[in-house]
Amino acid sequence: MTEIYMRKSGSVTAPIVRTLKRKFKVIHQFHPHFRKEFELVSYRNSWKKKCVEYEDENGELSVIPLNWTDAEGLDPFIEISKGRSFFHIKALLRLCELAADLKTKTAKINKKC
Repeated sequence: MTEIYMRKSGSVTAPIVRTLKRKFKVIHQFHPHFRKEFELVSYRNSWKKKCVEYEDENGELSVIPLNWTDAEGLDPFIEISKGRSFFHIKALLRLCELAADLKTKTAKINKKC
């Protein structure tokens, strides 16, 4: 676990920081740093998104969304599915709703023609 990190202004960041790992890996498979490990520099909320700051291989400060890392721990769904499923059940159910809605709208349009 990690210590409390300070924002540049000097105020203590959100309590979530107390549970973040000091070192994390990028787990987003399309990110160029996928599977690379970095040391957490800071945590911040940026436009209502949780992000972590880290130094890349060139020593430059970079920011990545928290959920693209394992800093907070892996999503239980991802851990359990172990790559066998790419979608959460909620996302699939929402897709079904959208498809049904589209089907209904298409049927209404076809009736008018």
